[in-house]
Amino acid sequence: MKRDTNITSVPARAIDVGYANTKYTCGRKQVNGINMVHADLFPSITATLRPNATFMHAPGSHGADGCISEVNGVPHFAGRGVDMHLKGIQPRHVMKDYCTSPAYLALMRGAMHYMLEDAGNPQEMAIEHLTVGLPLNTYLE
Repeated sequence: MKRDTNITSVPARAIDVGYANTKYTCGRKQVNGINMVHADLFPSITATLRPNATFMHAPGSHGADGCISEVNGVPHFAGRGVDMHLKGIQPRHVMKDYCTSPAYLALMRGAMHYMLEDAGNPQEMAIEHLTVGLPLNTYLE
């Protein structure tokens, strides 16, 4: 079956969910005539939101910069504007099996949100090669 939407395909991207920041790439960009890898970051902390939380944007307001993704039935906010949603009690430590946690998945989705935004918000994007950095405690010695 042929889809009605065009899929934007990109050759490579990278995501690293770190202790302090989540880093990601958005391909190459021309900066002052030099072809450089465009990378960015946002804080590696998520805000858990109330189920069915709604956000309204008033005309002229910018709202929180990031995305909401539901993980195991709980909405998580990840992105540059996460501080607008923090309650001051979110833990910020890397626990055992962190790469399988809801917070890690929400941060990965946050990075992909910014990759889509950089590509002009296509309905779908195929990444041919995705490199992912895993937390240091993923493997034991």
